[in-house]
Amino acid sequence: MIRSALIAFGLSAGAAGAQGMVPTAPVLESCGGNRLVLTATQNASTDDLEHAANVVSARIGALFGGVFDFTEVSDDKIILSLPSGMPVDRDAFEPLLEQVDFGFLTGVEMVSLNETVAAPEGHSVLPQKDDPLLGYIVKDAPVLDGAGIASAKVTVDHNGTPAVSFRLSEEGSKTFGEFTGAHIGEPFAIVLRGEVITAPTIQTAIWSGSGIINGSFTTAEAEEFAALMQSGVLPFDLDVLSEESVDGSDPSADFCP
Repeated sequence: MIRSALIAFGLSAGAAGAQGMVPTAPVLESCGGNRLVLTATQNASTDDLEHAANVVSARIGALFGGVFDFTEVSDDKIILSLPSGMPVDRDAFEPLLEQVDFGFLTGVEMVSLNETVAAPEGHSVLPQKDDPLLGYIVKDAPVLDGAGIASAKVTVDHNGTPAVSFRLSEEGSKTFGEFTGAHIGEPFAIVLRGEVITAPTIQTAIWSGSGIINGSFTTAEAEEFAALMQSGVLPFDLDVLSEESVDGSDPSADFCP
């Protein structure tokens, strides 16, 4: 059986960035919809599949607005049920199945990409998201990756442009506080999919466990980024093995509360 219910759809995207929200919209009452069978791109344990199902649920809820838990692990696959009436945009949905390369990286040195740049061992040269001629040399091992993020949501920065606010887990807050305290005056890079979103300089130790990332986002990019930061990191990419439309009269279409 599908584990839970779809609560509060109809909220604005990103409104349910934190888990455990109190719903304010009516429960969706339509039944049936689309059933997708997802498979891991590598051998996966049951625990990894359960974790992946939870991450995908959190990402869908964050992107489309609401708390979503219509996932089920069956054998070596994840069954994902999308109720009818859900505003599914497949172009927006498919990136939620990516493992995603995200992290806070150190050893930052700004370089021009007009010429070939050789990175030292254990480092990489990554381009700036909004400037293909600007790059950074960074350490490959992140200080924090998506596993240190507890929640994220779309917001606006002091200029009124789209940004992403985030809250770290307890362990992530401790790691980041210790790191920033030991590296005041140094830059660090926030990296997504091999691009540097931003590379701020550390002004003081950050123990608050929260922050805002601004990096010339469009609203859609900010919404996707916030969704991808939900509930940790997928341990692998997921592929859509099959998809079928299920009528509400089908006894197996238990998509509704």
